[in-house]
Amino acid sequence: MVLTDIMDKPGASAVSSDEAGQEVLDFQAEKLKQAILYKVLFDQSMNGEAVADADTGILLECNETLARMVGRSREELIGQPQTILHPPQVGNSSFKRHLTMGGETIETQIITKEGIVRDVEIKSNHINISGRRLFHGEFHDITERKLAEEALRESERKHRTLLETLPQKIFLKDINSVYISCNENFAGDLRIRTEEIAGRTDYDFFPKELADKYRGDDKEVVESGKAKEVEEKYIRDGGPVFVHTIKTPLKDGQGNIIGVLGIFHDITKRKKAEEALRESEERYRQLFEHAPFGIGLATLDGKVLAANKMMDLIMGCSTEELKAVNLANTYVNPSDRVELISIVKKFGHVVDFPTKFKRRDGTEFDVSLTVGIVDIGGTVLQTQVQDITERKKAEEKLREANRALGAAKEKAEELNRLKDQLLHNTHHELRTPLNSIMGFAGVISASPEATEKIRDQAKIIHRSGKNLLNIINDILTLARIDAGSEQIIKVPINLYAILRGIGELLAKEIQKNQIEFEIEYPASSPKTFLADGEKIQQIISNLTNNAVKFTQHGQVKIKVDCGEIIGDTVECLISVSDTGVGIPKEKLHLLFQRFSQVDGSSTRKYGGNGLGLAISQSLTRLMGGEIKVTSEFGKGTTFTLRIPLTLILD
Repeated sequence: MVLTDIMDKPGASAVSSDEAGQEVLDFQAEKLKQAILYKVLFDQSMNGEAVADADTGILLECNETLARMVGRSREELIGQPQTILHPPQVGNSSFKRHLTMGGETIETQIITKEGIVRDVEIKSNHINISGRRLFHGEFHDITERKLAEEALRESERKHRTLLETLPQKIFLKDINSVYISCNENFAGDLRIRTEEIAGRTDYDFFPKELADKYRGDDKEVVESGKAKEVEEKYIRDGGPVFVHTIKTPLKDGQGNIIGVLGIFHDITKRKKAEEALRESEERYRQLFEHAPFGIGLATLDGKVLAANKMMDLIMGCSTEELKAVNLANTYVNPSDRVELISIVKKFGHVVDFPTKFKRRDGTEFDVSLTVGIVDIGGTVLQTQVQDITERKKAEEKLREANRALGAAKEKAEELNRLKDQLLHNTHHELRTPLNSIMGFAGVISASPEATEKIRDQAKIIHRSGKNLLNIINDILTLARIDAGSEQIIKVPINLYAILRGIGELLAKEIQKNQIEFEIEYPASSPKTFLADGEKIQQIISNLTNNAVKFTQHGQVKIKVDCGEIIGDTVECLISVSDTGVGIPKEKLHLLFQRFSQVDGSSTRKYGGNGLGLAISQSLTRLMGGEIKVTSEFGKGTTFTLRIPLTLILD
């Protein structure tokens, strides 16, 4: 049933009633007129119109506009449930909202016959006709508006995202310098959230003098209508902060200034870098000006661009005068410059290039050049110039001295060779007669026909000859050591056996002096080594013989202490200690000097030539060791031989 049927029935009843009066007829006519007017407005409305039963939701009437909105005919809609207008997800919920919110406007969705969903705004009201509850809805298509709103929201999201991702700090103020909004970077500097900025002023965040300045800048921008760009400095967290700020007038659609847009970013790092660059440039300038050598900048063709004070001093003219002279003309030998430029072009630099320069007065002098290519708006040669005239003179003197030294060395080597030859010949010439004399003395002392006096005299001759032969052997040993011809011959040795052999050789003297003799050799220490056994025996024999000779009571002790084994080498300490006369502290430095003895009287009492300890120390050092001595006068002496020995590994 359509709306016209609903409205026609009461009218027809009223007209057919004979009992109705004229007043009723007039009322019914007016009602009919209103119904016709309502019908015309209903059908011709630009919005979709629909009437439905409030209890069942059945569509009773709709106009062509609504039918076109959903892509159906009026006949397809009338008599159908109102859910035909809405997508499944909306369904009855939209109708129920209308029933409970009659007289209000809601936003919902409708669906076309082809399944296209569109956004609509429905203004609803309730109608009660002859006791029947009806629902009237006016449908306004807002799809385009919704799309525009979504596009606007998306645009706002993009602009907000762009605003937040920019590294700059951005804010908006009204014409009274009151903050409207800002991005997170700006809010972060103020230690607030973005939503907390609105309604606040610079006085809420900055000292008064700084806030006054900011407000003055804002006022200047608003009044002039022009942007203002400044660099500012303020203190934050106890340190200076530099910012670069651009303030520009904010205008509405009509071009009226409604506020200030501010964009600034922290340039503290840039400022610090600029300051560091200035300091670096100043340091370079100071180094350039006060360098102890000349520095010049010149083009490849020799035009001087700059020079320091030392360069002026070396060249004997001012920088301005030097600029007037082509550097190529300062070379005494032009070919030197050609060679230098060639090297620099090939390798990029040259160091200590020797050549000769000439000053404006014609004076020639030696220089050393260090040249490199630098790029300062073009290819430039940086040249370090050192006047080496005095150095060349000193080098020449040194060469002369070296030549003289070489000649002296050759002469000394020749003299040393002659000395060795003389010693060798002397040794040969002396040993032969000495051996003959000692042999005859031995024959005489053993002859039964010789008297006791003659035998004693023969023994003295034999002993003296033996001492003289020892002196000759010692002198020859020292000569070989000095000449570097003494060789270390390593053979397998038993160190313990060598020490026992020394004790046996000195047994007669030990017994004569009535002293104790002891060898302390730990059982855990190695005994066999690869070493020069003869030299080790000679050294220890000399030390032990001295200990026995100068000890009249007590004991003489040889002690061996082998240290940590590293690889196949062990460092051994062999000490020879006695309880003899001892050595005064101030005399210890004389012990290892040649032909030197602590007390001259000891030579007469104990014999000796003062070479034994000197030879022992020299031989020890030849084997990589050292002899140390400690002594207490009147109580005894200890000589310690430190020597590295090679183990014989199984």
